Amino acid sequence: MRNLFEKYAELPKFLRRPLWRFLHNYLNKMDQQFDIHFMNYGYFDESISQLKLEPEDEPERYCINLYHQDVSDVEIQGKDILEVGCGRGGGASYISRYFKPKSYIGLDISKKGIKFCNDNYDIPNLSFIQGKAEELPFEDESFDAVVNVESSRCYSDMDGFLSEVHRVLRTGGNLLFSDIRTK
Repeated sequence: MRNLFEKYAELPKFLRRPLWRFLHNYLNKMDQQFDIHFMNYGYFDESISQLKLEPEDEPERYCINLYHQDVSDVEIQGKDILEVGCGRGGGASYISRYFKPKSYIGLDISKKGIKFCNDNYDIPNLSFIQGKAEELPFEDESFDAVVNVESSRCYSDMDGFLSEVHRVLRTGGNLLFSDIRTK
């Protein structure tokens, strides 16, 4: 099973979504103690030790650092932010607590994942909803930034996702993106 997940980005598009849904459901079923906050691989560079974190966030330093690298060059305080592919909600929690956006919505395809996030995070202006990356359930020009961390490789239609991001971003908005992609 582990080899399958390591080769995930190379799988045919039609297999990615069902496999990702299975992984979400499996994690949510098995992780009853809320031990897994992030689903990304993380990021390391020399500046990582300079990132000031609360003690409870220290165990997730590498995963948090990837989110930090994505958002730190863009002013998001007081802005409306959407994260597409929020997974277990750890990145949404970090950004909401440290960067203070006006609103932060985490969207994920997994119904159980969204229930998990709503049950385990109680942070002002942070909410989670279920939805598809290729069919964002929001009006045009609703957000100042869209965050997407190591999620797009799961999508069956990358062009559809990018089109939807363009549609929901306000003029001058930013796509804050990181992933491992073969295409």
